[in-house]
Amino acid sequence: MVESDLLDLMNQNWLNTPDGRQGWASWFVQNGYTVYIVDQPQRGRSAYNPDGSLGTFSAEAISTLFTGVQYLKLWPQAHLHTQWPGVQVQTKTQNAGAALLDRIGPAVLIAHSEGGPLGFTIADVRPSLVKALISIEPEGPPFEDRFPPSSKIKRPFGLTNIPITYDPPVRDPATDLPINTTPRAGPHLSNWWLRAKPVFMPCTTTAQCDI
Repeated sequence: MVESDLLDLMNQNWLNTPDGRQGWASWFVQNGYTVYIVDQPQRGRSAYNPDGSLGTFSAEAISTLFTGVQYLKLWPQAHLHTQWPGVQVQTKTQNAGAALLDRIGPAVLIAHSEGGPLGFTIADVRPSLVKALISIEPEGPPFEDRFPPSSKIKRPFGLTNIPITYDPPVRDPATDLPINTTPRAGPHLSNWWLRAKPVFMPCTTTAQCDI
């Protein structure tokens, strides 16, 4: 079992909850699984990348993104919030995840939030070593960001920033993966996207691809 987490957090999130309840890693160990908890490069116990750069979040940004979203109402369902008492990063994590699977053998990948797309990238390059992929609240939605509002394509390959295998093959995501936007159906909903035909399927989400 391989577990990875979200933006700027570390692998301790998978252990136990702050209020003492059993966490994911503890539950899987108790039930007989071997668990590897992964820190992405430059996070937690992973080595610092001297060629990269580090940024910080202000208290206002944390409130806007995570802790006080119900007050700002920057997206249609933000008022329902009740919780909380870049490309090179994806490539580096893809390579590191592939190397880990080469070493330990077949595993189940569990990815959460900002780590969600990374599960797809690792499964894409090591399909025979990924027994299953569980993506919990993965970063999204596909292609664009809802917050901050932007019309720019954030994930050109739909699920990921970096290339993944599609069937039929995608050579240029701008032309091979066109999307149609359907207006939201109600005041508390968002617009939704549907890929224009022909349909290209990511090989990490279907068993019909020959990789």
